[in-house]
Amino acid sequence: SYLEEVLDNVLAIDEIEIIALLETLLATKDYQQALEFIEIIATEARVKGYGNLLIKVLVYQAQIQYELGNHEEMTISLNQAFPLSEENGYIHVYVSKGEKMLNMLKIYRQDGNQDSKFLRLLIRAIESKIKRKKAADLPKLTKREIEVLDLIAQGKTNKEIGKALVISIETVNNHTRNIYAKLKVNSRVQAVTKAQELALLN
Repeated sequence: SYLEEVLDNVLAIDEIEIIALLETLLATKDYQQALEFIEIIATEARVKGYGNLLIKVLVYQAQIQYELGNHEEMTISLNQAFPLSEENGYIHVYVSKGEKMLNMLKIYRQDGNQDSKFLRLLIRAIESKIKRKKAADLPKLTKREIEVLDLIAQGKTNKEIGKALVISIETVNNHTRNIYAKLKVNSRVQAVTKAQELALLN
């Protein structure tokens, strides 16, 4: 098989190929095969001094143990990865995993592990990335659409909204249709609920 071929030629292949194979094994939930592969890669990476590759496979090892519910094993892998990562200033592999890694790190901290400066740095970096992603995913409502939405939230009719904003009912209807489309909703109640969830209201 391809995996056997890779194992026979371990580290003769590209690092990107190793990570791609790990991603495939994780996607297919072939965790046991992935763990065996990681053991071989990690051993070779230690011998050859491939620090960044070692960090990456240790983080994947931690992720698999997390998926399997083995928090103690997850902690062991993270404890091996953290000193190397801190020494090399390497945090990308953690940050790229987003909310899953954030959950892993919170479990790690809750399990009584040392709340180090590096751990706090990782959590801040991941939270910052998640926040930026959520901000980028927010519907882009115009200032006028937000004004209309605020008035809808106050229970105003379209006629009352038109009067308050000095615009025609037809224009109010256009804004409302645009709001529904951007929020992916079909009613006033849904629009207000979604806007509250996304903190769009003034």
